[in-house]
Amino acid sequence: EKGDKNHALNLAKANYTQRPSGDAAVKLAQAHLRLGQVTDAHNRIEEIVKTPFSTPEFHGTASLVYGAIKQSKKAGYHQKEAVKLNPNALTDLDWLRRSVERVTP
Repeated sequence: EKGDKNHALNLAKANYTQRPSGDAAVKLAQAHLRLGQVTDAHNRIEEIVKTPFSTPEFHGTASLVYGAIKQSKKAGYHQKEAVKLNPNALTDLDWLRRSVERVTP
């Protein structure tokens, strides 16, 4: 499974290099997060926050990243934004939440 996650990270990096869009940045943050690379995921999310990019997947991912680094106020904000844009946003990211729970203290 770790090899699959590393492969996913490599694909996400290549995708972001070729197409540095908000969606690609979110996928890259998710790949980092799945491997427990919370600092890298946080850095990517911080870059996106500075832009007008806003999707349920971004806000849901941001809420998980901020939760992982114990920034509960920011996590709560992004959680609310995700649900505002899509009531199922957090359910749609359950796979990522479970991954985060396995790799973060």
